Parts: sequence; structure tokens; C-alpha cells
Amino acid sequence: MNKLALAALAAATLTSAFILPAVGQSTISPLEPRPCGNDMGYLPHVSPAEVTGIDRRQGVWVVEVCPHTDMMNTEDGNAWHLRGAIRNNPVLVRELHRWGYFPIDVFAVQMMGQNAISLYVHRMSN
Repeated sequence: MNKLALAALAAATLTSAFILPAVGQSTISPLEPRPCGNDMGYLPHVSPAEVTGIDRRQGVWVVEVCPHTDMMNTEDGNAWHLRGAIRNNPVLVRELHRWGYFPIDVFAVQMMGQNAISLYVHRMSN
């Protein structure tokens, strides 16, 4: 074998050694259903005062969770006690409506420092 063919073979072998395990780990077996929304991890406590304090100067991120499936339990997030504060904040309502969502669709809330808030949403309203 010449040096070029040997180098190509070595590159292909190394590449497949790194790619194949990653592909194997990313597949989900249809025999093992995985409830959507379980990947949220720890959600820190957010107070209603923090939510009502968001104004137009701060960033609002709307992040869709489980868009193509039903969630197992809509109360698993940390937003169930914040929906009233969200509903009373016109900045948050406007941003939710911009993306076709309502305060009832907010599943989880995460403050991103003093300057931003992330609203994790799942279509629960019809």
C-alpha cells in the first residue's frame, strides 16, 4: 500500500471509531418510551416578583418544549405558580402571542441573570 492509501485507511478507521459510538448513543429505542420534558433538569425557584419585574428593556426568550408529543405531566415544571404573574405582565404576554402561545402554555421559567428570562412553552391551550 502506498502512503496515501494507508493515510486514508487510518483516517477512515479513526473517524468511524469516534462517529459510530456517538450515533449509537443518540438513538432511542421505540420499546423504551421516554416522557417528553424530563430533560429539563433542575429548575431554580423563580418568584412572581421576578416575573412581574421583567420589562421591555430585558430579553425574553420563548423556547418550545416537546412540540410533537404530549407531555406526561404539565405540573412538573416550575411555572404552575407563575402563570398569573406571566398573564399580568404585558411584555411577556406580547412575546408569547408573537410566537402563538398563551400564559397557560408556559411550562417552566428560568431567569437568565438580571437581563433576560426564558419561558419554556408547550402547547397546552387549544
